[in-house]
Amino acid sequence: MDNTENYNADESVAELSKENSNVSNQLIIYVDESGDTFLNNYDDSSKDYYVISAIITTEESSELYKDAAKHIVSKYAHPGELKSSSIGDKSKRRKEVLKDIREKEFLHYSLVVDKTLIWKDSGLRFKPSFYKFLHDMFYTRIHRTFFGIRVIADWFGTTEFMSGFSDYITNKNDLFEQSEFESSKKEPLLQIADVVAGSIRRVFNGQDSNDLIRMLNYSSMSIEKWPPSPSSFYTGKTGNQNDRFNDLVRTIAIQSARKFVENNLNSELEEMKMKAQCVRYLLYRYYENPKGYVRRGEVTEHLNSLHGCNYSPHSLSTKILGPVKDDDVIIISTDKGIKIPFDTSDIEEWVSRVDSQVVPYLKRLSLVRKLFIDATDAKYDIVEKDVFPDLLDYLNY
Repeated sequence: MDNTENYNADESVAELSKENSNVSNQLIIYVDESGDTFLNNYDDSSKDYYVISAIITTEESSELYKDAAKHIVSKYAHPGELKSSSIGDKSKRRKEVLKDIREKEFLHYSLVVDKTLIWKDSGLRFKPSFYKFLHDMFYTRIHRTFFGIRVIADWFGTTEFMSGFSDYITNKNDLFEQSEFESSKKEPLLQIADVVAGSIRRVFNGQDSNDLIRMLNYSSMSIEKWPPSPSSFYTGKTGNQNDRFNDLVRTIAIQSARKFVENNLNSELEEMKMKAQCVRYLLYRYYENPKGYVRRGEVTEHLNSLHGCNYSPHSLSTKILGPVKDDDVIIISTDKGIKIPFDTSDIEEWVSRVDSQVVPYLKRLSLVRKLFIDATDAKYDIVEKDVFPDLLDYLNY
């Protein structure tokens, strides 16, 4: 699925948040997943996604949600279990099920993980790390809006997923009020979560058309993709020139950064590995907050702890950032810090800084040069061609 947007459920979430202000009205989420965590060797045409979905209710509304789920399960799977894998390629049947899910207005949130964008040598190649990282992202996102979460998950789903989930929530007592595992055969809302997760994954994997997502694109749904591709940051709706240029900035900046990392992360030269790790860190920070700047001290701390070295912010600029920029990676620097550019405003801010620093130097240099040329009848040029050829080109431009 290309150019996938993040669908927000702010209004519905706000309504449930108001309900949840009553302490006795606890939030209950029913969680299931689709796909596995294995990182394959992908080519450019590969698609492989892992999806976690939650059906979100409150204690007060849970019985109504359960009754609605029972009705859908009975309609399409009686006397068995409603599962996305059982629907399979029957697109007409899947659309009918999703239409009923939409009409019942189940509030749900899904995290879609593009495994092809995860570096194969990253810590996420280890399943415990993969689960811990994704669980933290998934539940923290929900917890930003709600407090007092009770989680119900399908124990008979992926055993490794449930094991990772159990380990995670054991260490997150501040996040969860209660957790339990149920058989999806006994809990219809888990079956709804299964269908939602499986359907979203089929669309992203290219097995079904985008129509399925459009069917679920209403105020009760939120889908978040990770890692975000440049297109997922594109918010322009008007199609005007500024929107297109913003999209262009994101695309070129991310592609150049990722290309550099992929080409140099496994280099035999330690300095190239350091440069790749630096760009990689900036990419991750970009994905967390594309508008935010990163202090040089944070980058040096990351590299020093990773490689046991002793870089200073100054050496970072001269030995790492400078050569990386010379290799066509777009990293902008301002008084706020450094970052991969997000839009044209980032580029303009950086150009403005260059203009304020470089142009005055060139003007002063040009003035002094002219004074000596005039005083010596052009016999003495302080910017000699053989010594400063690049600088002379700029002065004579």
